[in-house]
Parts: sequence; structure tokens; C-alpha cells
Amino acid sequence: MAEQPERTPGIIDQAKAAYEQVVCAIIRPPRTTYDERHLGPRRFEFLGRTFIREDFEVHNVKDERLVCSRWAAEQRPPMVPTLIFMHGNASARLEAIPQLGTLLSLGVAVVSFDFAGSGLSDGEYVTLGANERLDCRAVVTYLRAEGKTSTIAFWGRSMGAVTALLYADEDNMVDAMVLDSPFASLKLLAEELVERATEQTSTKIPKFAVSGMLQIVRRTIRSRAKIDINDISAIDHTPKLYVPALFCVVKGDSFIANKHSELLHGSYAGDKFILSVEGDHNDARPPAMHVFVRRFLERYMQVPTSWALEKRESVFSTLPPWHPTHGRVLPSEGPSHDLLNLEDASGEQTVGMTRARAREVEGAVGDLFGASRSV
Repeated sequence: MAEQPERTPGIIDQAKAAYEQVVCAIIRPPRTTYDERHLGPRRFEFLGRTFIREDFEVHNVKDERLVCSRWAAEQRPPMVPTLIFMHGNASARLEAIPQLGTLLSLGVAVVSFDFAGSGLSDGEYVTLGANERLDCRAVVTYLRAEGKTSTIAFWGRSMGAVTALLYADEDNMVDAMVLDSPFASLKLLAEELVERATEQTSTKIPKFAVSGMLQIVRRTIRSRAKIDINDISAIDHTPKLYVPALFCVVKGDSFIANKHSELLHGSYAGDKFILSVEGDHNDARPPAMHVFVRRFLERYMQVPTSWALEKRESVFSTLPPWHPTHGRVLPSEGPSHDLLNLEDASGEQTVGMTRARAREVEGAVGDLFGASRSV
């Protein structure tokens, strides 16, 4: 019997490395690193009113520390409506800053936090909504127990939007949700990612091979992060949800296809709206979206109109509210407010699932199936 040729160690190593990249892209993407200066000044004036930033910590059910920030008017009633902003994958709480002008001008407080496994919070793994909903629960529980919060709304982007949907299934006291680019299910997103990553290959990848590889990835993630990626499925929850929801679709999204929001919107049980805007997954959202979001929140968060600031156009820019265009930094005892650069060489924001990171993920998937065919 003729001896079988030995497999090339280099190919096997390549396949293992590509596989590890795919697993890490799901549960251990690069952390966003920053320091307190990125969060802006502790005290600033915006459209004639003084605001402060308070940093605090809560612990989730695993006793992991979650770092949080709250931006609110310095002089405010005992209880105020609060918007909780939840960031996307490979991001952090400072993702809320471009939305602050719109939200603070409405008269609400804004809370943003780093999910476990993200930014400066504790935790080893990101779970794309599975455990993040427990982090959301910890923050909501803290705010309610504190006694300074009246109505509560969510603004989630990508992973944060999925987290909002998963959490809302257990808490019918949430007043409204802005859901920016959620995925319907992680399984569907993964299948689409494989299809995009391998569409340029000379050999068509059969569906059974894709399914088999995803099952292996699923087992590895279940072993490491103790979650089942098949359970991360917002579409299973939407037929039971009645929290008023605004779905935001980014027409040029190259990472999460528009059909995900359309599927979720179509199956959603409660009051629902859908808004399409220009841009890509990680691009700053246009002023038109901010105008619509403000009207939506104004209606459902029950904010007294007398609390709102003027509605001039500068409110809806993505500049931070302490920018000289419509505000200024005020003296405080905190550290320097000078912001550090969070852009890469191309000028693209490096917070979140940037185009470069999306291409890296697709490249890893392509390498995995290319190497696997050779092993």
C-alpha cells in the first residue's frame, strides 16, 4: 500500500491561525483603548446651559466592573428622563459623544458604558448581545435604585442594538429604543460573511462545508465564552416586543446588510418606525437621522418641552457639545480635557467595526476556507 503524502505543516498552521482569527473576531476583537481625556471635560456650557459629566461604576452578575459616564444638566429636577447609549462591537462608551448634542438639547440625561470585555471594563470576552444584556440590566437596575431617573430609553448601535432587543424582552418598562444597524441573528450574519469572503474564490464553497465549519466555530466559542452563538437571535424576540422602536438602516452598510433591520422591523409587534440614511456601518450618522431621533424620543420619553434647548441646526451636528460652535469648556477640578486623536492614518474613526476591521474579518474567513481546502 502506497504511503500517503504528508500534509504540509505550513498549510495546517495557516488553517489553525485563520481559524483562531475567526473565533477572536467574534468573541475577542481588539479592545478600544482610551483614557479619561477622550470623554471630554467634566463641566461645559452648551447652548447657554451648564452640563457636567459624572463617571461611575456598576458590577454585573459576574461581579465584573463596568465603567460608566453620565452627561446631564448641572441644575436639573430630582428625576430626569435618561437615554442609555450602548456601543457596537470593538468599541466603547465614547461612541456616545457624537450623539450628545442632539440628546442633551432634548433635555434628557445620557448614560454610556463599556460592555464587559470592551474598553476599560472588566471581562475577557465579547458575546455580541448574549451577556451584554446582563450588563444592560446592571446599569438599568443601578439607575432605578439611585432614584434620579424617570423614563428610560435605549440607543444601541450594531451589537448595542441587539443587546437592547434582547434586554427589552425581559423589561417592559423601557419607554423607547433607537436601534441602529442591528443584526437579525448571528448565524445569519456569519453565513453572509462567509459568502462575501469566499465569493471571489475560484472554487465554490459548498453549503455543507460552510455549515460544518460554523458548527466547529460554534463549539469553540461555547467552550471559551460559555455562550451558544445560535442563541444570539434578535429575530426570535421581536414578535413579543412592544417597546416603541425606531430602526435605523444605513444604506451603504458593508458589514450588516439592510435586510437585517428590515426583517426585525417586519416582525416587530409594537409601535415601530424605520428610517434609511446614507453612509456605511461605522460612519457618523447624518443630521437628518438626529432630527428624526429627537422627535421620536421627545414623543416617547415624555420630556417636558420646557426642558429642551433651542433646535437650531448646530444641535444636530456630530461635534461634541463643548465644541466652540455651540458650547465651551468650563473650569473643573478634573483632568485635562484635551482630546487625543482617535483616527487612523486615513482619517477614519478607529472606534467600532471600521472598514479596515471588517476587511480583516472577511480576510480571515477567506483564509480559513482557503487553507481548509488545502489541508
